[in-house]
Amino acid sequence: MFNFIRRIFHIPNKPPEKKGYWFDDPYLSYIKGYTEIDNAIRDGIRLHNEVDTIHLSITPLDDENTFFIEHPNTEVAKYFHRYFLEGYHGFNEHIYGENYSFSNFLQNITYCLITDGQAFYAIDWEEMKIKDRIFILPKFRYLKTSTMHVKGQGERRKYIQKYSLLFWIFNKDSNRERYCRKFIFNPHEVFYLRYHFFKKSPTKQCLKYIPRLERFWEGGILYSKAVAHPEDFSLPVEKVRYQNSQER
Repeated sequence: MFNFIRRIFHIPNKPPEKKGYWFDDPYLSYIKGYTEIDNAIRDGIRLHNEVDTIHLSITPLDDENTFFIEHPNTEVAKYFHRYFLEGYHGFNEHIYGENYSFSNFLQNITYCLITDGQAFYAIDWEEMKIKDRIFILPKFRYLKTSTMHVKGQGERRKYIQKYSLLFWIFNKDSNRERYCRKFIFNPHEVFYLRYHFFKKSPTKQCLKYIPRLERFWEGGILYSKAVAHPEDFSLPVEKVRYQNSQER
């Protein structure tokens, strides 16, 4: 009986080694409005070009000549430089999740702030030995914004990741039984950033302009048809021809 219930509600056999997941919950994304944002930033005639241009122009790409690490011990400083600012080595693989470098990590944070207004990364603290000294250094993993919730303030703040029951029931992933539905993170376990200027993200504020953008691009397409295809006498094309003749 318990195995049947476990399969229906996808109760994992045992908790995962690391807390938190990166994948989306489409039901929560739709309810919270992230689906609308995602559709807008993926569409070239909506907000894709604007979001890409802004987030890529804000963050520098040259880690070596832009960022520096200072430490009284020069050997430690060199190690930290290799760990945080150089490309993947054996000891720092996936330090920034799927991002290859620190600047790429910053770009993705900027992208999340522009689109979602928030960015969440789980921090995995690991021991690293540098000569005779032990350091506790972080590695970062992306957490899907639509599944995250911030509760409390200061030292009592908690970060909660929770997937909807619908997602857990209807998810087609063959490995879903090993997933947990809910995680609770302490403050030191999550790297959290929020867009502070307005309650809504820049992208969400721009959604109201999408119909106007679509009309602009649609007008351009119809004008091209009117010029390139004089045999086209459809009503939308004829309207564009008429408006263009009146402007002359």
